[in-house]
Amino acid sequence: MALEDSNISGDGKPQDEDSTPEVPPTIESLSSELDSMNEALLSQNKLLKRACRDRKEFREKWESALRELELARSSVHISEETECDECAVHMSNFATL
Repeated sequence: MALEDSNISGDGKPQDEDSTPEVPPTIESLSSELDSMNEALLSQNKLLKRACRDRKEFREKWESALRELELARSSVHISEETECDECAVHMSNFATL
């Protein structure tokens, strides 16, 4: 299997396809890329601040709901009365229907 001449460098070793020389970017292109990256960073920073604020708000709501739930649980009184015989008869009748 022979290698093509275009894939062999001057020292006889095969060249990578990605090793083609690149033209260095101009100052203007670097400047515009820097500006766009700064805008993206500022936008990301705003989103992070908003997410933190929303998280704090939802956490406060969650804690409030949790306190209300605990209060509701503590105010429930379960009676320890047993059912009368008549209730058992009615439940049996409902079950057969």
